[in-house]
Amino acid sequence: MKISERILQVAKNQKVTKKRIYDLIGITQQGFDNKLREDYFLISELQQISTLLNTPVSTFIGEDAGKVVNGNNIVNNTNTHISIETYKVENEHLKKELQLKDEIIELLKSK
Repeated sequence: MKISERILQVAKNQKVTKKRIYDLIGITQQGFDNKLREDYFLISELQQISTLLNTPVSTFIGEDAGKVVNGNNIVNNTNTHISIETYKVENEHLKKELQLKDEIIELLKSK
């Protein structure tokens, strides 16, 4: 079962709307629908969704997630390979985002 299918299944069981989910992660309906269709979510988005649904992230990524294949790829529950480089890029993006937030906080403190 795909990540997107698991998210929708848990949301339906808990009577949580798609709108509530995409509002939470700060994207449009179209953006959320694209993520569902492509079955692509950032780890940070899965963490937010899991908090909203009071469900562990592992519920969405399945037991196979995190298995290293050939040292370069990670297998997810749909048996597709995700490059470790993808996670490195996401990590760098999140670091920059955090740095910007820290700068904003420091700017506000100085006023």
